[in-house]
Amino acid sequence: SIVMLCNIVEQGKKKCEQYYPESGEAQYGQVNVKVKERQEYCKLITISTLALSDGKETRDCDHYHWNNWPDRGVPLDVTTCMRLLTRLKKQSPTVIHCSAGIGRTGTIVGLDMMMTKIMAGEKTTLKEVVIELRAKRHGSVQMDIQYLYMHRVLLADAVAKKVVTEAEVADFVNQYETLCKQRGFM
Repeated sequence: SIVMLCNIVEQGKKKCEQYYPESGEAQYGQVNVKVKERQEYCKLITISTLALSDGKETRDCDHYHWNNWPDRGVPLDVTTCMRLLTRLKKQSPTVIHCSAGIGRTGTIVGLDMMMTKIMAGEKTTLKEVVIELRAKRHGSVQMDIQYLYMHRVLLADAVAKKVVTEAEVADFVNQYETLCKQRGFM
């Protein structure tokens, strides 16, 4: 599967190539790409099932397009990320991209790394995970707000799993939301 965390054009700037057709089919070099099905997921993500053919073999690939995650920013929704990561665990391999491959991509990959460590019973911190990620992809988790978003997503997941209560995380959530409003993300 492919996870696309950017739009082709954002604020008048091209962020990535149009490597798949919005509908129908298109030829990209030696590969024909056909959209077999499209559906909305969590209101924020469009899932397209793509048939990829080189003339000899055809393979299906799920393409997830998160359509409103701002460059150098964070999405408003904090539950979609975990739902998407849970869904992706059932599919492999997965390619995740945005425009530069460090901000949005680093954020979601870092969350996946953290959840993998938590599920394995490893004791770690999000800071340690980001340091490990940056050793593999320089500049990952590009903005401080993305780092805080990672905390917010993990806290939302912990509340949903009844590990902590909403009251226990209320101060962080309020400060996070205030910062998001100040930066124009809410």
